[in-house]
Amino acid sequence: METARCRAFLAAAETGSFSRAAEMLRYTPSGVNQLVTALEKEIGFSLFSRSTKGVALTANGQLLLPVIREILHQEDKLFELSAQMNGLLIGTVTIAAYSSIATHWLPAVIRDFQENYPHVEIKLMEGIWQEVSQWLEERTADIRRICPSSGSHWPRTPCWPCCPGIILWPVPPATR
Repeated sequence: METARCRAFLAAAETGSFSRAAEMLRYTPSGVNQLVTALEKEIGFSLFSRSTKGVALTANGQLLLPVIREILHQEDKLFELSAQMNGLLIGTVTIAAYSSIATHWLPAVIRDFQENYPHVEIKLMEGIWQEVSQWLEERTADIRRICPSSGSHWPRTPCWPCCPGIILWPVPPATR
């Protein structure tokens, strides 16, 4: 059973709409519909009743909902444990930041981070826009500053919310 199908099912169940599920997952509504339809074919029965107003779980869908939630939760735990085993929670992390960011809000972020990840050493590189961009491009720095809406190639690596709309995301060692 593909977990992408399960995630589409869960998103549709939680939002009551393939369109809203698609927004949440950054898919098209058609893509969500195809994933859910494939899951329904795989298990042999309908999970949703569909109407122009959205989707609603069938009785069978309601019975499977907690099981699918648990499957996805276990998958998330597997990726988290794998990340730990690959050394993402120990070692050294180099952060490239503008002086204003490094001075004003990064100290609190680093302090909170180190409370949760005491075995990770933080190195800070301060620079102007061009330097920070170059360090990230050359992978001299490990941390990228991105907005969740911009997407990521590494959605299952641990991330740390820093301030509204900003997340610090590590560059996995294999991509350095």
